[in-house]
Amino acid sequence: MLTAQTCGAGTKAIVIGGGAGGLAVAGRLARAGLDVHVIEKNEEVGGRVQSVASPNGTFRHDTGPSLLLFPDKYQEAFEGMGTSLQEQGIKLARVQPAAYRVWFAGGGGHLDLLNDEAAMAAQLEAVEPGAADGYRRFLRMARNNLSMGVPHFIDREFSDLASARGLQDLIPFLPKLNVLDLLGQHDWRLQQFFKDQRLRAMFTFQDLYVGLTPYSAPAVFGLLAGTELTDGVWYPLGGFGQIRDGLRRAAEACGVRVTTGVEVKAMTTDAVGSRVTGVVLADGTRLAADLIVCNRDLAAAYDLLSSDSSSSDIGNSGSSSSSGGGTSVAPSPSPAAAAYGQQQHERLGKLKYSSGVIAYNWCLGKQVHGLLHHNVFLSEQWRQSWHPAAHPNNLVEHPNFYVHVPSRTDPSAAPPGCDSVMVLLPVANQQQLGGTDYAALVTEGRQRILTTFADAGLGDVGASIQHEHVIAPPDWEQRYGLRHGAAFGLAHGLDQLSIFRPANKDRRVAGLYFVGASTRPGNGVPLCLIGAKLTAARVLKDLQAAAVIRNFEHCGTSIGSATRFCQLIGGGGGGGSQRASARSSGSNGGHLACPAEALPGRC
Repeated sequence: MLTAQTCGAGTKAIVIGGGAGGLAVAGRLARAGLDVHVIEKNEEVGGRVQSVASPNGTFRHDTGPSLLLFPDKYQEAFEGMGTSLQEQGIKLARVQPAAYRVWFAGGGGHLDLLNDEAAMAAQLEAVEPGAADGYRRFLRMARNNLSMGVPHFIDREFSDLASARGLQDLIPFLPKLNVLDLLGQHDWRLQQFFKDQRLRAMFTFQDLYVGLTPYSAPAVFGLLAGTELTDGVWYPLGGFGQIRDGLRRAAEACGVRVTTGVEVKAMTTDAVGSRVTGVVLADGTRLAADLIVCNRDLAAAYDLLSSDSSSSDIGNSGSSSSSGGGTSVAPSPSPAAAAYGQQQHERLGKLKYSSGVIAYNWCLGKQVHGLLHHNVFLSEQWRQSWHPAAHPNNLVEHPNFYVHVPSRTDPSAAPPGCDSVMVLLPVANQQQLGGTDYAALVTEGRQRILTTFADAGLGDVGASIQHEHVIAPPDWEQRYGLRHGAAFGLAHGLDQLSIFRPANKDRRVAGLYFVGASTRPGNGVPLCLIGAKLTAARVLKDLQAAAVIRNFEHCGTSIGSATRFCQLIGGGGGGGSQRASARSSGSNGGHLACPAEALPGRC
């Protein structure tokens, strides 16, 4: 029997980038028998999933992801590598009593996204008569979007439009499906439930996390509020560095080699540019590979196919280097591959990107009473405030921003009587700014944030800042290779969702796969972990299909017949049947049945 282990045995895979998705896909592939090497540019793996200590070591900041949604997807990722959150010593705490506190400028006070449904309904009813009923109807819609969207549009592979025929499993949802619940403008759709702008804002500000606004996002993103209110918001005790370190340990336990601190400068191909053959490191070392999974931001990944990668001005997104084991591989990309890489790089550069973000990480010498673990401050200038500021003069008096205070749930984040605070201020990305100089925006943004705090009755927060660490869009690009410094990668408009988002496998260069925020299914740690599962399944399916073809050839059957057979049963990676897809991804232990099993009596 051809299992994933026998199909993948001896196959060399290089994963460019040790972000969450890169580590998770590496562990799955290694567990299936592949020889996997993760090469990371930075000294630490994890990509944006980082916890950083202050210079004196007493404060801790999560400089990237700071709220944990879909905990079951984290558990699934670890189980896919033969372990669990519990075995890795990772403890999750639910953020209580509210997922968020939402502050409204201009004297609007604040409201809490409470975990208790009855208490939440009563809070809203006190603001707007009838809002309790509106909330219950909204929650039904959000939960419906959640129960339909995650399994049928996020946690599944769409290799092309033809594969959408598998959507017949949506039939049970049709009686309660309103297309406006999915595709209508988010704020407009919320008007059917709430008249008060503040109430609508409470359930649409999450659009920020997918690079959109309540006035540009489709209503399907109500599923974000749905999971926050249904499954809760969680936090890994000890910070997101616990997730980072656990993923690395799990991947290494599966046999993955992890190298940090050296940059991958190019991917190499065969003479005609039809298949990858390996990578070239910054020091000129060449490493051979049968396949590459690129965890670099996909929007910048094709720059690595350039024959002169040194001309690139894009940093290597969490991707990079490797030590030892250098071998002689095929020369740098062929002219055809280099031209293709340049064409793809230019095409992807024209897509829509999320906003830039300025992150202010503050060590405060006092606690800011009134702030909860997660806080969102919203401007009274509802529409104008969502336009990303490209100049200090574009900042509204009270801008929209997010505040993270992890010590509310995990006291180890700050000394007693102090607060560790991260503020995320959305601004123009470098494409929108037309440059990389954010100094004036950083200065003015800080002042607007501190003014907003004071106007909200939180006092003079600035006076208690003992240390500050700022991350601006050029830093996001340089450290993690995020094109244009767009912190959330490609935006998630309808034209860049699901089947319309860049695929996790290149259609022209064989052996080239992708994982991360700008490929399917999208950004955010849980989606990247789902993406790792989907990419690993696709790699293994392709390896199994190749094994079938070899078996057919051994039996004297034509390659054409073998290829048609693989396509028929879904082994060819190009839109196979739902049954075959399920067979190829249904086991986390690497015991995936090879399509060759469907050949009784052959060979």
